[in-house]
Amino acid sequence: MKKFLALLVSALMVMGMIPFTAVAATTGEAHFTVDTVDNANPGDTVNVFVNLSGTYEAHIINLSVNYDPEQLECTGVKKGDLLKEEDYPEPGMYMADYTTQPGRVAVSVMYASEALTNAEGQFVKLIFNVKEDCTVAHNVLELVVEEVSYMPLGTSNTEPVPYTAENGAINVNVPDPTEPPVEPTEPPVEPTEPPVEPTEPPVEPTEPPVEPTEPPVEPTEPPVEPTEPPVEPTEPPVEPTEPPVEPTEPPVEPTEPPVEPTEEPGENGLIAGYYFETQAQVDEWTFIGANGSNWLWSVNNPGAYDYTEYAHEG
Repeated sequence: MKKFLALLVSALMVMGMIPFTAVAATTGEAHFTVDTVDNANPGDTVNVFVNLSGTYEAHIINLSVNYDPEQLECTGVKKGDLLKEEDYPEPGMYMADYTTQPGRVAVSVMYASEALTNAEGQFVKLIFNVKEDCTVAHNVLELVVEEVSYMPLGTSNTEPVPYTAENGAINVNVPDPTEPPVEPTEPPVEPTEPPVEPTEPPVEPTEPPVEPTEPPVEPTEPPVEPTEPPVEPTEPPVEPTEPPVEPTEPPVEPTEPPVEPTEEPGENGLIAGYYFETQAQVDEWTFIGANGSNWLWSVNNPGAYDYTEYAHEG
């Protein structure tokens, strides 16, 4: 910028030495605008133009563009169409300079002889890089016009030129944490065609199942009989090694004497209507009592005779 000011002073001295006819400045107004870029993404490089239009005459233009260095970075400055030498009627008769620092770009232009008059188009192009960690969706590019002036020929005085300035912006697609996620507005697409049904019936088998052609095999041999006789036990049955237990108490003797018959046996051994041959046979019987007119006898040796207890009227 210091170099630019030195050149500006030298040009003014040269202009003061040349005799010119004074010409009044034209009335009007210069309009400066900065582009707005939409749909930028973090990491993108975008071009932003500062534009000039209106009815004016200007020898000196000084302006700057301010931005947020946390979100954007200015990586270059280029001349616009209005400052290209091949489009200017007197090449080499103007000077342009710019300086950059984080958050600000400054541009200065001076026309040494003929003023920039009613020109319309791109004044300067600024190249910005959107930082990868950009979190701001709307990044304002603030345009500050510091001077627009006209210098009448033949004088060293400058006159201000009216102007307007309009800011621009770089709009970045960043997620907004305050907004809920966007739900789809359209329902899922349903298939418009029904599923394809098979046009042919299932194939039925054309042949019956195969039956076996041979009868089941019958066994040709009789069942095997056992060739050995059953095993007989080789040991005799175990005989008890202890004799049978004899009772330790003698038989109970009756406590009452046998009932003696009240009458003697009949003559010739006739007892209860039975005749016995010997007295010994008569003695084998015992009179045990009478029940009314019946006498009750008991044989002493039932195994020797075919008589049992017998009741007979005596």
